[in-house]
Amino acid sequence: ALELTVDKATTDRELERWLAEPVRFVILSSSSFLLNKSGYPVLPKRSKALLLQLFRYKVQIVLSAPSGEASKASEHEGLQPRLAYLARLFQGLPSLTEAERFGHSHTDTLQAPLQPLADHLESETYELFERDPVKYERYEEAVYLFLKDQIAAGRSAPFCVMVLGAGRGPLVAASIRASRRAEVEVSIWAVDKNPHAVHALRHRRRVEDGWDCVQVVASDMRDWQAP
Repeated sequence: ALELTVDKATTDRELERWLAEPVRFVILSSSSFLLNKSGYPVLPKRSKALLLQLFRYKVQIVLSAPSGEASKASEHEGLQPRLAYLARLFQGLPSLTEAERFGHSHTDTLQAPLQPLADHLESETYELFERDPVKYERYEEAVYLFLKDQIAAGRSAPFCVMVLGAGRGPLVAASIRASRRAEVEVSIWAVDKNPHAVHALRHRRRVEDGWDCVQVVASDMRDWQAP
């Protein structure tokens, strides 16, 4: 549990450290709040910022009622105004970004390491990978910049792209999109040892536009002899 108090000597770095701790409860006592110009209880700016981040970790709030004297001193010093203030903070949280939604279910969770060289990955595992909203955009951009560099260097197409461990083909598709953007021909080798992944790759080659430049190789990348 973490008790937030008004302590001006605490640095931002010291507060941020709590984001790496297994905090499950945040205690807010009377000393945690200040009164704003209208006489309503609010959290200091830094405490508020920390609490908003801790909300993402599903912490529970333990709120203690102010003393009787404090309640008499201001009509807004009771427990209810503090509850209403905290409720507004929680309800005002910005929506998760696409990247945050993707990783939210795995945050701070120990997972069994995958062994793709020893085991054949299941289809649902590939599906989870393919939901990554950032990885494939970055991969496409990297291939696009590589192709542009090759053109600028005076090299002639088609350029060879090898995707080792191609899975169901999202990196292959990203390479095809990059070649279209660069307006250059490519020859793509998609290598995977998982028979289910190979079947998916061959199916995509048959039915999807632009995949005629793809050569599907059913082989372990450690044994495959590249042409």
